[in-house]
Amino acid sequence: MQKYSAPALTKGLKILEFMATQKFPVTLQNLATELQMSISQIYRIVQVLQSSGYITKDIHSETFVLTHKIFLLGMHFRDNSTLLECVSPILDKISQYTHQSCHFVIQTDSNISVIARAYPDTKIGFSVKIGYTKPMCHTNSGMLLLAYLPENEQTRILGIHTYHDVFKKIRDKSFYISRSFYTRGIIDISIPLFSAFNHKLLGAITLSYIHILDNPLSLKDTITYIKTYNPCLIPY
Repeated sequence: MQKYSAPALTKGLKILEFMATQKFPVTLQNLATELQMSISQIYRIVQVLQSSGYITKDIHSETFVLTHKIFLLGMHFRDNSTLLECVSPILDKISQYTHQSCHFVIQTDSNISVIARAYPDTKIGFSVKIGYTKPMCHTNSGMLLLAYLPENEQTRILGIHTYHDVFKKIRDKSFYISRSFYTRGIIDISIPLFSAFNHKLLGAITLSYIHILDNPLSLKDTITYIKTYNPCLIPY
């Protein structure tokens, strides 16, 4: 097959991919330095991306950030839309029964990204925002997903690691529980979600348990309930 090149498009995609990995707004000089392009090249492409609504500029700091447009494009992708339709009722049911928030994550290269969530109708609670992205090895749900990856993929993402025994225990139990990597007082409980048709791993459902005094379910009760969804299969 003949290969065609579109240098400007390639550079635009590199800019978007780089900006998606940054926690803070970037300047044109940041982009030029990191992507080894000239300021003039960067400027023209950034102007197009800005006018198309993919990035936005802070006029005070002269920095740029991604908008939610790319994320929304991903959500409108047919496979993701169908997946959300299947998983959302499960999240709602778990959340309402346990009086806790829960969310669904998928693997995005070496990270996890939250693409759906549910939270109970209570005055006090905790929830993770849709679009929240973190390295897989820094989240409970990411560790669970890593356990199911082929060893060469685990090595690609983690490098040399010592999680082999942990991953084996996760696979044996199809379940992972640990204290939150980022917030004190929260216990994360994760289970894998599989396709009912080919048993392919689709993502992880994670319940973030916080101790609320008037919640009728204890942590032990909550874990027992979550285990009833294990294995969790959806018609996808």
